[in-house]
Amino acid sequence: MRRQLLMVTVLLSAFAAGQTNESRYHVILENDSVRVYSLDLPPRFHAPSFQNAHDVVWVALSDTILNFVQRDKGPLEADLRAGDARFFRSFATERVTNQSSTPFRGVVIEL
Repeated sequence: MRRQLLMVTVLLSAFAAGQTNESRYHVILENDSVRVYSLDLPPRFHAPSFQNAHDVVWVALSDTILNFVQRDKGPLEADLRAGDARFFRSFATERVTNQSSTPFRGVVIEL
């Protein structure tokens, strides 16, 4: 009985985890100088920003509108076109949300 209860709990947890509107970063390059991540962010989804001692450059690979929640300055809406870049100092942003109706594809470079 305990084993069955545990299985049901695990399955429900996995289902609930799949229901979140949060996306994840995927490492595509890492060395002593930089880390480069890809990010696919569906419409209305969000992702946490890096909270570390490194500056970050966001490069859009698709057209979209992102909303960056900044730590001290409030929200920043960025209407990005493919190839546009935004620079943020360390600890400047807390979260990014795709405000558009199209998926965002981008690269995040941690310096």
